[in-house]
Amino acid sequence: MGFINRNEPFDRAEFTFFVPTQIKYGIGKVAALGMELQVEDDLASCNNVMIVTDKGVLAAGLLAAGLVDKVKAGLADSVYEIKAIFDEVPPDSDLRIVAKCAKEINDLGINLIIAIGGGSVMDTAKFASLIGTHGGEVRDYEGGFMVPGKCIPIVAIPTTVGTGSEVSVGAVVKDHETKTKITIASPHLYPRIAMLDPEMVATLPAKLVAYTGMDALTHAIEAYVSTENQPISEALAFRAAEMIYDNLEIAVKDPSNLDARAKLQMASMLAGMAFSNSPVGATHAISH
Repeated sequence: MGFINRNEPFDRAEFTFFVPTQIKYGIGKVAALGMELQVEDDLASCNNVMIVTDKGVLAAGLLAAGLVDKVKAGLADSVYEIKAIFDEVPPDSDLRIVAKCAKEINDLGINLIIAIGGGSVMDTAKFASLIGTHGGEVRDYEGGFMVPGKCIPIVAIPTTVGTGSEVSVGAVVKDHETKTKITIASPHLYPRIAMLDPEMVATLPAKLVAYTGMDALTHAIEAYVSTENQPISEALAFRAAEMIYDNLEIAVKDPSNLDARAKLQMASMLAGMAFSNSPVGATHAISH
């Protein structure tokens, strides 16, 4: 039942809205990452950490910004020990990378994953967490709600302003052999924490701000007109679209405007929450 018409009957409506991810927001929030994690009872003892990121950060000119270093500094003098930095995630991640990451997770006894990057990084972390916990291969869990239980917790720190994967129900990975994309949706794939720190998108090149911002706008529009549209996701999608409309051009033209980038980062997250409850449609289906 859709709610795009504000006068549509409401008395027979039925829907569920679910986003279990805890959201921590603030400029410089990453600097206190260890402290932020230690106050969470279920994460206090998860001290074997793997950072998942990508070498594309270097190609995009972001490595100089020290994004991974910010996270490492935020964990300094805490109970969390970085056992590995897995930086092999390509722009369009694939099954082989997921398998390699999952193997390292098992070999090193990783019990907490920190994903620093865009959608490909966060989705790779989700799949690696799944396989590292439950074994098997990604295709064993393909589709909706096939994941049998909780996975290794993920802290997602987005460095782009588009995917919303830090608060989304699913993940996508490419099978380069069959040239198809595999999608898995499960409440167990939601990151445990989404940490939104505008400083982590402050140096994102204008071109990537434009590309990922339009991705977020697509998410918002598709959630808003979804056949499973409902009032909570509708409100989130509408607000996300507003924020993108008001700030995308500013953020592209004026890279120093941190406020505009912060609002795009927030809009991307709101759109992610929306489409996780009112799924995307034809645009994504065709692109896949």
